[in-house]
Amino acid sequence: IVIDAPRFFETAPSRSLVTLLLFLLQSAAAIAPLDYFILRKYAITWGDVGFKKIGTRNTVLWALRGIGVVIGLNIIFSFIVPPDKNIPGFGEQDSFLQFFGSTPFDLFIAIIVLVVLAPIIEEIMFRGVMLHTLAARYEPWMASVLTAVIFSVLHFQFNSIGIILILAFTLNW
Repeated sequence: IVIDAPRFFETAPSRSLVTLLLFLLQSAAAIAPLDYFILRKYAITWGDVGFKKIGTRNTVLWALRGIGVVIGLNIIFSFIVPPDKNIPGFGEQDSFLQFFGSTPFDLFIAIIVLVVLAPIIEEIMFRGVMLHTLAARYEPWMASVLTAVIFSVLHFQFNSIGIILILAFTLNW
């Protein structure tokens, strides 16, 4: 069976549902082998890779600290960099909304995927498994640098890779 993917995507009844399905398949394809080949094989628990209950209050406080650091760095950069200059790696990020439709339902699905699901999957992959696995092998600062660089490169947003790298270091903190 051959599927003309671009034609299927354009003619699907709901582009947002197709995008959601593809995102879930991609996430499962990334996490399932990770769970099987690393966690089960070496009898590692999710708690061993950083997923421990810290309480709602602490979670919110750490999230606010991270947001504050990113906003603070953006403010500092806005004073350092003249508005008419463009620094490579600190440009505008590509929009993913083109992969969703334009109805309110499509926007709702886009928010679920881009604001809720994608960050959770990224945290599991990068800060959970990758950072803790590398920290067991290397110095913590080296594990943080490697994780941040891999996180930034795998986003394939090279116009804004500098901003993503700063975000990755902040999330590793």
